[in-house]
Amino acid sequence: LELAEITPGFVGADLTSLCREAAMHALFRNCRDSVCPVEMSDFLEALKKIQPSSFRSGIGLTDFKPVSWDQIGGLEDVKLKLKQSIEWPIKFPEAFVRMGLARPKGILLYGPSGCAKTMLVKAAASSSHCSFLAVNGADLFSPLVGESEKILSQVFRQARANTPAIVFLDEIDAILGSRSETKTGCGVQERVLSVLLNELDGIGVKLTERRGNKTEMENESQN
Repeated sequence: LELAEITPGFVGADLTSLCREAAMHALFRNCRDSVCPVEMSDFLEALKKIQPSSFRSGIGLTDFKPVSWDQIGGLEDVKLKLKQSIEWPIKFPEAFVRMGLARPKGILLYGPSGCAKTMLVKAAASSSHCSFLAVNGADLFSPLVGESEKILSQVFRQARANTPAIVFLDEIDAILGSRSETKTGCGVQERVLSVLLNELDGIGVKLTERRGNKTEMENESQN
């Protein structure tokens, strides 16, 4: 059960590669012993090298070093809100259904650079055993017409294929621009915003119907 919780999005071939890598790690760890049992620590080391196959040709950051809440000093109120919004719907889905509570579709984190926005999201992904996709403007924007929208849709398809997942849009204000600016309705930022809103409307709907307790969460960061 513990291994299943930390391998979201893994298909059979991925699990085979993970087991093989864990066995090799156990062999090197106990190279002088006749018996080499594979322990959970071996799987954790193997996870540093093995990713879900759907992430290998993906966009943006999909691999990161796990972060615990204790590694982030202070910000207790922010950490509590993130736990309530991300962890609780995943860990206690029956309670949310019983009380008629809707799961948040997205969270906006804002503040100056260096205030631990990215670390907070990584901690939430680590504690919730979620797949993690981090995307910024450089990953999204393309000189080709329609390519940026296609890339954003692909990011959400990756997230749905690896649920539960967190999509982290870093510096979303740079990606979408300011609402106070004149909008013509035909710029790339307007088209990306339209795709983003459509994807947000679809978060959790199909997954709730098919899997019950699976979820996909988007986090946005604004400096």
